[in-house]
Amino acid sequence: GMSGSASLGYSGKTGNNESQEFSAGARLRFAQGPMVQSIGLALDFADVAGTKTKEDIFAVYDANYYFNDKFYGFALGRVESDGLAATAGDTQTDAFVGFGPGYRIVNTPDMTWRLQAGLGVSYLKDGAGNSETEMGYIASSRFFYQFTDNMFATNDTDVLKSDSALRVNNDLGLNIKMTDAFSTRVSYLTEY
Repeated sequence: GMSGSASLGYSGKTGNNESQEFSAGARLRFAQGPMVQSIGLALDFADVAGTKTKEDIFAVYDANYYFNDKFYGFALGRVESDGLAATAGDTQTDAFVGFGPGYRIVNTPDMTWRLQAGLGVSYLKDGAGNSETEMGYIASSRFFYQFTDNMFATNDTDVLKSDSALRVNNDLGLNIKMTDAFSTRVSYLTEY
């Protein structure tokens, strides 16, 4: 079936210092038989005194086809964009499309842990307009643990390597079900 979540945040200050911040995120998951697909999106914008200070967009598509309860194949596409990147030292666009095998280490109703690794194409573009397209490699860990019927934690880690760069992302989150249609998620995202 289909499931998903969304978040929206805005803060603004006026007075001696004026600033605004807007963030939005969404995750949609669709499972049908052995095929599981998910789409994620995060937007983060900010300005201080009328000057843009942040314009970040992140999107990911992940598809898994399960051959049995342990082995699966995956396809992953992700893109990260910094709309304010202006120099050769700033990354404006970081994209990757790849595929490979995966394996479930643990698969119980309360805990799931799976590992996957594959290869694909990495695309990097800096703020000066220079770009690099090359072969890239990805290794990922996906962990889920359910504490109670109303609370679970996730930890998703991706390590992406190409000749030009090493990128490591980790998203640790705690989800708390408030009602059948409403839940709260507290997460900590780290990027290297």
